[in-house]
Amino acid sequence: MRPLSKKEKEAGSRSCVRIVNQKEVYLTEFANENDYLRLKRLRGRHFTFDAAFPDSSSQLDVYSTSTSELVEAVLQGRNGSVFCYGATGAGKTFTMLGTVDNPGVMVLAIKDLFAKVRKRSCDGNHVVHLSYLEVYNETVRDLLSPGRPLILREDKQGIVAAGLTQYRAYSTD
Repeated sequence: MRPLSKKEKEAGSRSCVRIVNQKEVYLTEFANENDYLRLKRLRGRHFTFDAAFPDSSSQLDVYSTSTSELVEAVLQGRNGSVFCYGATGAGKTFTMLGTVDNPGVMVLAIKDLFAKVRKRSCDGNHVVHLSYLEVYNETVRDLLSPGRPLILREDKQGIVAAGLTQYRAYSTD
């Protein structure tokens, strides 16, 4: 859950999200002031997730709960992907990238990956390749090499984004 923005606070907005048990999310739909028939009626929805984070959560809390085990799985030879889904303005970019002072999930995962590779690699035998893509309005784009949309296809490795850039990375930097 992202905190209310300065603009939202100034407009007198209130949060419609309540998180219970670190897994359950309740959304309350407030009636419009001009909708006299429904003014006193509140409608809501309830969702349950593996984890839900209040606006007081740190980027490290989100990373530790949602992604750190994935880094370990990658080091055991599996592929790993982190998906961030939500409406425009929901905080996806901040959650994934963060800031220099408050790095997001993607940055923390890369730092963790290289720290673990350094610990385990006596012979320097690990190779790290990174890709960065976006799916928006059912269009897949390569964020490391912008251009035309990518095509998803299935081959012997599974489903792949044909032509997706892979950079060999030697360090967190």
